[in-house]
Amino acid sequence: MPVPDRESEPSTTRDDGTTVSLPESVAVVARRSPGRTAVFDAGGHISFAELDAAADRWAAAVADRVSPGGWVAVCGRRGSALVAAALGCLRAGRVYVPLDPSHPAERIALTLADARPELVLVDDHAPAAVADAAPALDLGAELAATTTRPVRVFAADPAYVIYTSGSTGTPKGVVATHGGLATLVRALCSEGPSLAEGDVVLSVASIAFDMSITDVFVPLAAGASVVLPADDRTRDPDVLLDLIDRHRVTTVLATPSLWRMLVLAGLGTSGRQRVRAFGGGEKLTERLARELLERTASLHNGYGPTETTVYSTFAPISDPARLPLGAPIAGTRLYVLDEDGDLLPPGPRGELYVGGLQVSTGYHRRPALTAARFVPDPFAGVLGARMYRTGDVVRLSADGDLHFLGRTDDQVKIRGHRVEPGEIVAVLERLPSVRQAAVLVHEDTLAACVVAEPGHAPKADEVRAHARRFLPEAMVPSRVAFLPALPVTGNGKVDHAALLAWQAPDGPDEQTGPDHDGAPQGPTEIAVAKTWGEVLGRGDVDALTSFFDLGGHSLLAMEVVSRLRTEYELELPVWELFAEPTVRAWAAVVDRAASAPAAAADAGDSRAALSPEQRALCHAERLVPGITSPGLTVRANLTGPVDAGRVAEALAAVVRRQECLRTRFEPVAEYGSQLVSPYVEFDLFEEDLRGAADTAESGSDEAMHAPFDLARGPLLRAALRQFEDERFELEIRVHDAVADAASLGVLVAEFVDAYANGPAAEPVAVRFATLAQARREASSGVALADAVTAFGSALTDTVPVPEGAYATGLVPVRLDAPAVQAVSDLALARGVTVECALTAALLRVLPEEWGSSVVVARVEPGRSPDTRDLVAPLSTLTLSAID
Repeated sequence: MPVPDRESEPSTTRDDGTTVSLPESVAVVARRSPGRTAVFDAGGHISFAELDAAADRWAAAVADRVSPGGWVAVCGRRGSALVAAALGCLRAGRVYVPLDPSHPAERIALTLADARPELVLVDDHAPAAVADAAPALDLGAELAATTTRPVRVFAADPAYVIYTSGSTGTPKGVVATHGGLATLVRALCSEGPSLAEGDVVLSVASIAFDMSITDVFVPLAAGASVVLPADDRTRDPDVLLDLIDRHRVTTVLATPSLWRMLVLAGLGTSGRQRVRAFGGGEKLTERLARELLERTASLHNGYGPTETTVYSTFAPISDPARLPLGAPIAGTRLYVLDEDGDLLPPGPRGELYVGGLQVSTGYHRRPALTAARFVPDPFAGVLGARMYRTGDVVRLSADGDLHFLGRTDDQVKIRGHRVEPGEIVAVLERLPSVRQAAVLVHEDTLAACVVAEPGHAPKADEVRAHARRFLPEAMVPSRVAFLPALPVTGNGKVDHAALLAWQAPDGPDEQTGPDHDGAPQGPTEIAVAKTWGEVLGRGDVDALTSFFDLGGHSLLAMEVVSRLRTEYELELPVWELFAEPTVRAWAAVVDRAASAPAAAADAGDSRAALSPEQRALCHAERLVPGITSPGLTVRANLTGPVDAGRVAEALAAVVRRQECLRTRFEPVAEYGSQLVSPYVEFDLFEEDLRGAADTAESGSDEAMHAPFDLARGPLLRAALRQFEDERFELEIRVHDAVADAASLGVLVAEFVDAYANGPAAEPVAVRFATLAQARREASSGVALADAVTAFGSALTDTVPVPEGAYATGLVPVRLDAPAVQAVSDLALARGVTVECALTAALLRVLPEEWGSSVVVARVEPGRSPDTRDLVAPLSTLTLSAID
């Protein structure tokens, strides 16, 4: 039986047979809400009116150069310019062909050879071969303003082409229609995400991935704002969480692999924005569903092949043990058929077929494959209707839910990308030293079994490097085994079941080859394994075992990432690290990052780990920008003739001597690093207040109290105010991330010495970077992480948290002489400091006064003889809880 027909939903077709296209929907929003922000990107933001005008200009430029229905390839950085150009192609009635500039040049060349575009739109991110493939226009070009007449399109007209993995080794183009796209817009505005004006959608998909249609263009048609991370940040969960909080994102559509990374990085934890979560592209697991239900505002599971215009179903999820594919969206029909093409009742397994308005026209230049996969729909009751044969095995339950069971072929999904193992095999067998290859899938990773040509001995790194020339990273095998021959079944086909024994943990080691066992190999693998062992509290670490199977969890994983970033002074892509959490895979990521062009840190900057206290401050700053300012303040009264120039020189000398005063932090630095510059310029505000009333406000107050920018620095500023001819005040303000209260005395003392005697010759001997690393190591590890979790649970269970708004205040307490003497005597008798004795007294009194549990925080100076002259955030906070 078919899943209920939804094609009776309101039509997207006009009386003349033309379709209300997606670009027309964007234009309607621009007229209704011209000032609403359409796109946030790395360069800023643009309104719907600006986006619509830019799309008009691109539509005119494209129409002048491309024949009606012609193809236009677009390859460039993610941003408003690319979005406007794509909308312009659609508005002009031309076919939009997105190309990801990060894909291997050879794969892009194969795509271009198949697509044969009449025009390419590029920027400096696009490989040179793209601009050579056809006449080119720069995405940054200044186009003349125009008022072009919109081109009306029909439902069957092609709108865009997405190239997916092909079993022959050549990507195949799926041609989606304007009717299918318009139907998708209407469906996602009325069900599933129910996108509307006021929503903010975070876009995470590659422009060459069909999910970019639903996280960029469909939201814009609905009137929602879209946040576009930079290309190199779309898989960094720290960056994405920062964008979610900063832009108050309401909706994210992503693959389960990316959702898993976001959960690990702290999605939905206390104080963070909670989003509506939509999955798709991969199977959603019960464990991930449970975590997302706890961390998001709502959760939907989505399903849909590229061939049926991205999404075909959505299912609201409330029980992680029940994860159906969902009901068909408006305009879509689903059928569960047996091998003879007959409808199946609830219960039996069958293949899923999708019919309706969103079925694409087929594969470009692949008539035989199109005929095999896009077949007549005998159940539609409409002449010429077709349905797509998905190859997915499903079961229809008695309550009408569809459940995914597997595939009829060997196609798989790896981190949301459709992968045809046959395409990988075809690429591997192009390597002259490879005679035969087979590719297997095990726990979301790819493994290659290779038979070498006689007289050749290829290495695994050589095989993977060859694969990367032609394939996206998700399709590059993470493991390579060399076998004398591939096992075959009785009918002569490769015996994949026998090959799976090689992947099993207890499989025969000799099959993997001498250089592919579990022992770390090479300096990078050895260094990564050492870091894992330190954080996990283990000795030897196997190079092929998952970090999480070794007892790790999300906090420890991010600790390892931070240490590696610091040790190698590299910006490591967190997405790649967590996609395959083994020592071998992480070492490969480190090596790739090391061979890439230098990161954005200024020349001469040195990278250092964050101390736990700095990490907490950076985390707070990410959640609420400016909350950690204005910092610490010290004022010194200066008398006599004061030379402002010497004041500036003396302060500069202190800054040169104290590295923390030359420190800034990475823009996303909860688990990042601090960057120490060899030289910084700071603000010294000079103000002459002679003759001003004593109550007059200082003109420099606003500048001194402005929030510090942790990413840009400097994190010190000063003001020199003159009240009389020989009476001055010097105010110095520093951020808590680079100093503590005890540092203020050091800072003033060093300033006075430098002003009177000239700058000190040498910097302070003790480096805070070394201390920070030691503190990080002391505050990490499995045992301590478990203790922190337990302590946090204890506080949650025993200490009441006020609800709603509540007041805070400073209550000064003055002790008379007898009380001071009594406390001093008690401290001496118990062998503790007076501060400890006072804290104990406070813990004794407060519960009696409040009648409930109390937590008292006490600042420990954290200083020693070696660090007494250091300006640094050395103080620590000690929490004491008592019933």
